[in-house]
Amino acid sequence: MAKLESNSLGTDMKRTIFVGQAMPRVKKNPHDWPTLNAWIYSIGITQDQIRTNFLYTALVNYFPGSKKGSHLVPSLEEIKKERERLKKLLVNFNPELVVPIGKLSISYCLNQGLLPLNQSIGKIFNVDPYQALGFTVPVIPLPHPSGASTWRHQPQNKKLLLQALNLLKSALKKKKLRQATICLLRKKDKVLLAMKKRGFGAGKWNRVGGKVKDGETIKQAAIRETQEEIGVTLQSLEKVAVLDFHFPNVPAKKDWDQQVIVFMTEKWKGNPTESEEMAPRWFKIEDIPYDQMWSDDIHWMPKVLSGQKIKGKFIFSGVGELKEHFIEELDENAKDS
Repeated sequence: MAKLESNSLGTDMKRTIFVGQAMPRVKKNPHDWPTLNAWIYSIGITQDQIRTNFLYTALVNYFPGSKKGSHLVPSLEEIKKERERLKKLLVNFNPELVVPIGKLSISYCLNQGLLPLNQSIGKIFNVDPYQALGFTVPVIPLPHPSGASTWRHQPQNKKLLLQALNLLKSALKKKKLRQATICLLRKKDKVLLAMKKRGFGAGKWNRVGGKVKDGETIKQAAIRETQEEIGVTLQSLEKVAVLDFHFPNVPAKKDWDQQVIVFMTEKWKGNPTESEEMAPRWFKIEDIPYDQMWSDDIHWMPKVLSGQKIKGKFIFSGVGELKEHFIEELDENAKDS
């Protein structure tokens, strides 16, 4: 199947950036860090998963040279010159997890002085990495993988490295998103929208739908929500989209991250009526007021209304500010929930 847009959504693993102190002398590919990769393979991560989900970079994006057989450490001036590049890279990649490698990178990542490695390895921190993102993400430091390093060969430090790798293994797994549903009622060249009167998204044109309750299937939730919000009973449903929404700047306890299953239907009983929560209205497809809707809607709704079935991921930098999105074709063999 041809992709609708070029970026792959990857897997259920967190998008992770590894930041060393300098790039290797020779690299056959962007992930050619042999010792680091050996550590990652040891926790069950494959080469394909590395290529899909991980970005390798460093405080300075080059090899600073060597002297008497030892690799040179980048100077403070070199690191300062590269700061904006690293910051831009972090912002664009928008990592869900950051792994600083080596004492120097760890100190810059945590915005602290040079800590002894046994005070950072085997621990997880929540900080704004390299003061680049403006919000905190989990940070798991690793020691420098250089063969010249003696630290990681000491018995007590081998245990700390193993502890760090186990933390990494656990942290890489994405939390299962809570599920919600959207239902698009369509009548020839028109689609039903509803003005949200209260709660999350009040004042925006929306679609009917809501959270899936415990014990419900997604289809049952779509039928219930549509009945509650506009008083109609759905008679058929076709899954047209699976959309993941992420709000990294919003505290996790607010639980805004969610996966939304979008259904479309042309069959229902009853006439849409206004409720305490929603005021429904029919719009011609060419007149949909995207400027009065969530900023993601204009990217996916035209596709499904044109007959495409899609999978999407939307990342917001604020409550309604869409930072980036990825869209690809939905697997037609995927089962409805």
